[in-house]
Amino acid sequence: MTCAHTVENGSGITGNSAVNRGGGLLIFDAEAELDETNLSTNDAASGGGAYVDSAGVLEAADCFVGENNPGDVQVVGGATYDYGGTASFECDEASCL
Repeated sequence: MTCAHTVENGSGITGNSAVNRGGGLLIFDAEAELDETNLSTNDAASGGGAYVDSAGVLEAADCFVGENNPGDVQVVGGATYDYGGTASFECDEASCL
């Protein structure tokens, strides 16, 4: 089952942590769209800001994505644990500063 969710209008996903993956967002076989959102200062072992796996999709428009540890967005593809899906991340020209 795939679901979609939009976070928008000056929202923030900040200061979160996870032991393993996706401190701010963990997207697995789902779609998420960030619009005018701050995705920063999150922490995890992999994909501090967001971890996108399987058929997951993360789109960002007019967002700040940065200062996450160990990285902003980790997209997993081709690994044995990605369940054969095609994950993706894309942002517009104003995003991913």
